[in-house]
Amino acid sequence: MKPKKIFSILLGCMLLSACFPQPAFQTVHSQEGGRLLIYLQPMTSQGTKLRCILDSIWAKKEDGTKIPLTLLFHELNEDLPGRQKRLAFTSVPHGAFSGIAVHIKSASVQGEEGEAALLVPDEPVNVNLAFDVSDRQVTALFLTLDTVGSITSAVKFAPRFGLEPAKKILTNLTGYVSNSEENYVSVFNKKTMQVVGAIATGREPKGLALDQRRGKLYIAAAADDAIDIVDVFERKVVERISLHFGDGPMELALSPDKQTMLAVNSASNTISVIDTAALLETARIPVGERPVSAVIHPSGLKAFVMNSFSNSISVIDLTRNETTATLPVDGRPERAAFNQRGTELYVIGPNSPRLTILDPARLRVVKTIFVGMGNVAILADNKTDLVLVGCEGLSGISVISSTATMYIDQIQIEAPPAHMAMDNEENMLFMVLPSRKTLQKMNPTSKKSLAEIDVGQGAYAVAVMGER
Repeated sequence: MKPKKIFSILLGCMLLSACFPQPAFQTVHSQEGGRLLIYLQPMTSQGTKLRCILDSIWAKKEDGTKIPLTLLFHELNEDLPGRQKRLAFTSVPHGAFSGIAVHIKSASVQGEEGEAALLVPDEPVNVNLAFDVSDRQVTALFLTLDTVGSITSAVKFAPRFGLEPAKKILTNLTGYVSNSEENYVSVFNKKTMQVVGAIATGREPKGLALDQRRGKLYIAAAADDAIDIVDVFERKVVERISLHFGDGPMELALSPDKQTMLAVNSASNTISVIDTAALLETARIPVGERPVSAVIHPSGLKAFVMNSFSNSISVIDLTRNETTATLPVDGRPERAAFNQRGTELYVIGPNSPRLTILDPARLRVVKTIFVGMGNVAILADNKTDLVLVGCEGLSGISVISSTATMYIDQIQIEAPPAHMAMDNEENMLFMVLPSRKTLQKMNPTSKKSLAEIDVGQGAYAVAVMGER
C-alpha cells in the first residue's frame, strides 16, 4: 500500500474517533507530602546479647493505609550500647498517622553454647503513636526497644517497642547540623549527643550562621538561591531572603554585632551584603572566581573572601561595600579564621600543604607553617590561642600555637572533618565527618572522642549554642 494512502486512512480514523465519547483518563498529580525520620534510641546492654533482624517497617495512616519506609540498616544489637542510630528516612504523604508497624525477620541471643534462635512474631508488630506529617516538613520519631522485657520463656521474642515524638529541650543545649543532600537540619542535644528533632529547609542547606542572642539560625539554601531563617525556639523556618537566580550561596558570615551578614555566592562569583534587621540585600559585590567562604574582621569593618578557583583573597571594605584589594594565594584558598585580636588571618586550602598567616592590616604574608596536604577545615580557638586545622590526607587535626606561630601537636580522628565548632561552656570540639555521615564530640585536651551521632547524607556544617 502506498504511503500516501496509509496516511489518508489513519487521518480518517482519527477524525472518526473524535465523533465518539472518549474514555475518561484521570490525570495523576504529584501529591505534596513530608518526610518521616526515625531514630533508634540507644539499646542499653543488659547482658542479654540480643540480636534482632528487621525485615521491613511501615508508617500507618489513620485510615489504615501502610506506607513502606526505607530501612537504613536491618540489624539491632547491643554491640554499641549508648549509641543512637538513624533507622529510617522516607518521603510520605501528608496527613494523620496512628503509628508504625515493624516486621521482625529473626532474633537470637548469645548463650554459653553459642547463638540461640528465638521464635519471632509472624505478623508485624504495631507500635502506636498518633502523629501528623505536614507538607514539606520533617517529622522526627524516636523508637525504643526493651531488650530484657522482649524475651519471654527464654525462647520467644515478643518485642516491646516504644515510639516517642521529638521533644523540646533547653535552647542553650541545642546544636545544629546541615544535611545538604536531604534538605533538613538536624537538631541535637550537645550534652547527651542525641538528635532531638529535625527542621526542613530549602534545597541543599549548607553554611550556617547562628545569632544566639536573637535565637536565629541562618541557613544558606544553595539550590534555592536563598537564605532560610530558623527560629530556634520554634524549630522551624520563619523567614526567607531570596537572592538572585544562579547565586548558589554556600557559606554565611555574621558581623560581630550581628547586624550584617555576608552570603558567599559561589555560582555567581559575588558576595551579598544583607541587613539582618530588614532582611534585605543592601549591596552586591563582585569577587574572584568560585568564592567558597568569607570571614569578617573582629572590628566589623573588613571582610576577606576565599576565591578558590582564582587562587586569591578579595578584601572588602564593609563601610563602602566594595573590594579594595585582591591578594594572590597558592593552593586554592577555601577556609580562613582570625585570631582574637584580629592581627593575624590564618588561611588554608586543599592544594597547599601549608597554613598561611596574613597580616590583615598590611595585607601581606608573614609566615607559613607546614601542616600537610588536603586541609579542609579550620578553627581558631581564641580561649586557648590554638588554631585547629582539619586535614583529609592525615585524617587528623593539626594543632598550631598562634602565640608561638608553630605546629605543636596532632589529634588523630577516624575521618577528616568538613567543619568544626567549639563549645564555650564545656570547651568541647564538635566535628562534622561527612564520609561517616556523623557528628563527633571530642575533648581537645585529652584528644578523646566522647560521642558520635548519625546525622545523615551530605552532613556539611555545625553550629552550637554557646559556641565561641
